[in-house]
Amino acid sequence: MKINTNLAPPDGYWFKENDGSVIRAPSSWRGVIIRIARYRRRNKFPAGNPEAELAAQVCARSPGLCAEGANPVHAAALKKATLKTRILAWLGHMRGRTDLRWVPQDVAEARAAVCRGCPKHASIGGGCGSCKKAVRAARREVLGGRDIDESLAGCLVLGEDCAVNTKTDEPTVENQELPGCCWRRRS
Repeated sequence: MKINTNLAPPDGYWFKENDGSVIRAPSSWRGVIIRIARYRRRNKFPAGNPEAELAAQVCARSPGLCAEGANPVHAAALKKATLKTRILAWLGHMRGRTDLRWVPQDVAEARAAVCRGCPKHASIGGGCGSCKKAVRAARREVLGGRDIDESLAGCLVLGEDCAVNTKTDEPTVENQELPGCCWRRRS
């Protein structure tokens, strides 16, 4: 796990030491690391590895600030953290398409049932009113007058909105992360 230093944390640059102290720096993670080392020397604590400890703590509380690593737990957390962003981007792409074809209602309902039971089906999350409105508006625009199944959320693997993709006649994909029961997975 590695902190992406190009992203500024919304709650500032900080680290919580084992004794409960919060160590802050005004403008960089490097500043936090230097202050951790000084704090530990001053208080005669073991030096440890401030850079690795900071990365572990930051990536656990804010996975979106970190570069995806080999750690599968981190990768899953990062996908979930960015699901709304991925879905909004996907919906934006779908809005611009003029070649969409639609499946019959019974096919869409069967697909929706599969998605509802899928372990990769995840809530898009709460978030601000603007984000919720953006998702609803994009769904309406893509689907036109078709009904929107509000019980459907997002696909963690594909970053697609299940309320929309269950109704489209899109091709299957080759992706081993998709469960065997997934209607989007190529057999």
